[in-house]
Amino acid sequence: MKILFLTSRWPVPPITGDRIRAFYLLRHLTQKHDVTLVSFYENFHEIKQLKSSQLNVRIRPVKFPAGLSLYARLGSGLFSKLPLQVHYYSTKKIKQVIHEELKSNSYDLIFVHLLRMANYVMDLASIPKIIDLTDAISLNYERLLQFSGFYQNRSFNKIYSLEKERVLNYEKNILRKFNRTLLISGVDKDYLQAHCTVDPMAVVQNGVNLDYFKYLPNGCDSDKIVFHGNMNYLPNVDAALYFYRDIFPLVKQKRPRAKFFMVGVRPKKQLQALEKYQDVFVTGRLNDLRPQLRSAALAVCPLRAGAGLQNKILEAMAIGTPVVTTSLGLEGIHARPGKHLEVADTPEAFAEKVVSFMNNPGKREEFSRQARQFVEENYTWEKALAPLDDILNEFE
Repeated sequence: MKILFLTSRWPVPPITGDRIRAFYLLRHLTQKHDVTLVSFYENFHEIKQLKSSQLNVRIRPVKFPAGLSLYARLGSGLFSKLPLQVHYYSTKKIKQVIHEELKSNSYDLIFVHLLRMANYVMDLASIPKIIDLTDAISLNYERLLQFSGFYQNRSFNKIYSLEKERVLNYEKNILRKFNRTLLISGVDKDYLQAHCTVDPMAVVQNGVNLDYFKYLPNGCDSDKIVFHGNMNYLPNVDAALYFYRDIFPLVKQKRPRAKFFMVGVRPKKQLQALEKYQDVFVTGRLNDLRPQLRSAALAVCPLRAGAGLQNKILEAMAIGTPVVTTSLGLEGIHARPGKHLEVADTPEAFAEKVVSFMNNPGKREEFSRQARQFVEENYTWEKALAPLDDILNEFE
């Protein structure tokens, strides 16, 4: 088939959740189909990286307009019924490019990645449309509001409350107007199903590149704890602050030399400010996060908000670093607590699980081996995206 693929952020380098997802969706689609990518990019280096990434895809890149035009778009969004993130990515230029592609090429299918790009083809009925929402963003916002006072003010709370309702209404509209909607987790699917009687939804999970995240469990620092991810993403910000303020002091009582590393792109100021404290490290973006994971006694994922499936957990498990997470962090991953990873939902219980890995090399080795086997059996990209082929066959 000839597929027009729309996404909001350039999929290379695949260093954050949405880019990773888009990259492997594209890689999978181009194995059997003729794909044209329309996407925003931020700098020309990203385009060069995609051309060397071995993705066999035709590209129509559009420079993302920041500066005053961005503030103008967000300002107009305050008085709209559409979500702010739709306005954030709404430009005449990319609309023109999409129109040109649809007019000059006979596409069999439009594949939209993420809610924010849906508006460009929402009302188009002449070509079948699939959208990969990935997460139920309204569920994310609903959970985020429970803890937003932890790091935000009342004005932000009001904006997120308003945005949550806009997003939910928009998601329901998407379910009515797209032929198929993909989600990364059954939890997100069930949430949207409870709010909309239309059900064109299917679960297509994420995977892990096992060749990249090779299994090397030895040589760790038994005092090192790692939390990795996009450190500009609010659920991750909340998780990092929650760990530092509520859990890390309890760990330090048992392991005085414990060190907490926050590894990931664009750390917010609240996280950067923690570096002034002893045994706290904020790395920012790294070209390769694997050495940080391999050298840690364990990886933590103390999420209290968010939705979808946590790549950070699968990556740590694949590489051989034991994981302690919350029940929310485990959502969408069918691992067994007490065998493949540990789960705890109170600061005291979480700290206890963390210390048990730090104190017990034998336990680390056992969980490391079992976690890797679990990922190999269930979360390769080939297995994760296999259901997508059956969905695409419906449109052949």
